Amino acid sequence: MIKWMVDRLAIFLAKSHTEVGEYILGLFSLLWGIWLLLPVWNTFSINMFSAFLHVAPEEIWGLAAVSLGVITIFSAAIKDLPMRKTSTFINIIFWLFISFMFLLATPKTTAIPIYAMLALQSFWRYVKLTFYMNLEKRFTQED
Repeated sequence: MIKWMVDRLAIFLAKSHTEVGEYILGLFSLLWGIWLLLPVWNTFSINMFSAFLHVAPEEIWGLAAVSLGVITIFSAAIKDLPMRKTSTFINIIFWLFISFMFLLATPKTTAIPIYAMLALQSFWRYVKLTFYMNLEKRFTQED
């Protein structure tokens, strides 16, 4: 019974398509960056973003996020495994750093666990790309 449950869990994890998670991560980065680049307001004037300005201006953060989003979406679309792994690894670092920046500026904000969860999601994408791609192929060919 336990072996069957573990096998079913492995099949579920292997069959859930990796690209969908990568597209979502890419879209998140892309939209986050576009939001920062909008000239309508100055997001970094908000107190919870104060630590970000010690690293780079708002436009640089926006361009970095847009670039990461485009690269993540593009690499998932063309299914280039080394590029996908690299962009997903960069997502891990980027979102952990964002979470840390919020921690420095405003430790009470809910942004800290949210962005940490994006880093965790990126980590899971990276694990799937590293270890489960062959397993995913194996199980999708059996259908």
